[in-house]
Amino acid sequence: MNTTGERTRMNGLSEQNGVTSRIPLELFFEIFSYLEPAAEYKTAIADLEPDPTTDRHSTLKNMALVCRDFYWHVFPFLFENVYICRYDAKRDKAPPNFLALCRSIVVGDERARSLAAYVKRCAIVAYDVDRNYGFVLQDEEQELFILSTAVAYMSNLHELYLWRTSITSDLVSSTTILPSLKLLRLEAGCDILKPLELTLLKDLSPLRVTHVIVKGVGFFDPMTKEGRALRRLWLSSAERLTCDGIYDTFCRALESLHPMLNLQYLHLISVSIDTVRPKTLSDALAGMSSLKSLHISRINYRREELIFSRAEDTFVFEPCTSFPKLPLLEHIHAPIPALQAMVPSSHIFSIGISSEYLEPSSPVPYPNDVAFWAQCAGVFNKSKSPITVLDIPFAFYHSVPIAELFPELRHLTIRPAHYNWHLNDISPDDIWHEHVMPTFWEEPDLMIEDLLEAWDVLPEVSELEFVYDRYPMPHEPLPISVPEDTIDYLQAMIPSLECVLFSFEGSSQPTQRIDISQEVGSDISPSDAS
Repeated sequence: MNTTGERTRMNGLSEQNGVTSRIPLELFFEIFSYLEPAAEYKTAIADLEPDPTTDRHSTLKNMALVCRDFYWHVFPFLFENVYICRYDAKRDKAPPNFLALCRSIVVGDERARSLAAYVKRCAIVAYDVDRNYGFVLQDEEQELFILSTAVAYMSNLHELYLWRTSITSDLVSSTTILPSLKLLRLEAGCDILKPLELTLLKDLSPLRVTHVIVKGVGFFDPMTKEGRALRRLWLSSAERLTCDGIYDTFCRALESLHPMLNLQYLHLISVSIDTVRPKTLSDALAGMSSLKSLHISRINYRREELIFSRAEDTFVFEPCTSFPKLPLLEHIHAPIPALQAMVPSSHIFSIGISSEYLEPSSPVPYPNDVAFWAQCAGVFNKSKSPITVLDIPFAFYHSVPIAELFPELRHLTIRPAHYNWHLNDISPDDIWHEHVMPTFWEEPDLMIEDLLEAWDVLPEVSELEFVYDRYPMPHEPLPISVPEDTIDYLQAMIPSLECVLFSFEGSSQPTQRIDISQEVGSDISPSDAS
């Protein structure tokens, strides 16, 4: 907790109302330190909605009811997260009523504007006012105006979340005066509502957003002058950019922002690229000379002729093989052609292989023999830095002696069901069938034994991870149960090993961690959501 800033705001609230507490502010902070923090984003924006049943909420509320002094000091901390959903706005929701708060802020209520300074996270959900067959919803448009205007008074706002919400001139105007805003998350298609006042985007702004997350098209599409200007405002200072469900128009949008000198981390969870324009991704990367991490989980190559005819003809896929050299790059998880172009003579020490699809649903064909994997290993070892992190298909591990080729390896991730290379030629569509599933999930001991017995010399890693690419999953999490004798065997064969991890790519299911030195299954940690 930033006690200096909180003390200033709390003193301001007391003096403004003529109330002087005899209890030292340090005592309040000591009490607050024992409470759980305000809710954070985990897997969905709804995670930010305050829960009145938590100990934090009930404790703060009860303390606020003790006396007027407590009320002035404690009540504002109920507003660290502001969550407003269009579908909830007309229901009787438990207090605090955030829409009412925003209305009070806009009309000039001093108490409401004082509370606005406590807001650290704001989520605006489902205020897409121009997606109903072209008819603007007047009530919702007015509410969006209120919310957008109120955001400008949240002077300590750190994180702004928009889910299927129209980007208006009022919202843009508010963000331009928020120097504390560091994270911007846009999900489910946040379209620009025209006309957008372009003069707002030309003025100098203290806005320095460092992490932008985009899920679904909208913000990057189409290529309009409003879109280009807004992207420059919101992305010019970005150090991290995470995107999911993006098309190649996104790549062209990034190319229009060159040079992106601040961008250091680019994570594309899923991107679709037209096969007639295979260089769009490469062209986008060319202006990112400061990039340290490039992580592409999945690429879908869209065959435009199939959109109209669905003809299965003699189509031959020709991937892009020309990629820029990025001098600061240290981590890369990308398609094979990109690895072949970018790893040699670089300082990359962490390498992974993306999944590549030819739409509608076929994998990009690659060889799967010893010669192919030996060639890949040779490319990886052309980096000027020793490889310490590998994320590879099980087929790669089975084909070449990883321990001998990468002696500095410390973290090894194995993908038993990589979409482009399947263990034992199992179709990815069959992975969840009853006769196949136990090998990969219910009986991880068989998979571990397979790994240990593949080679006489094993890599001296400290972390071993098994990742399953995204496929249809059960509705309930499946905890891993690894027999103790398997763990003992693993520890005996790889004495340097500290932990084993199991996870699903792109899943909200938690990553399960088994610490080798502790009781089996004693440590389970949630996966990183961003």
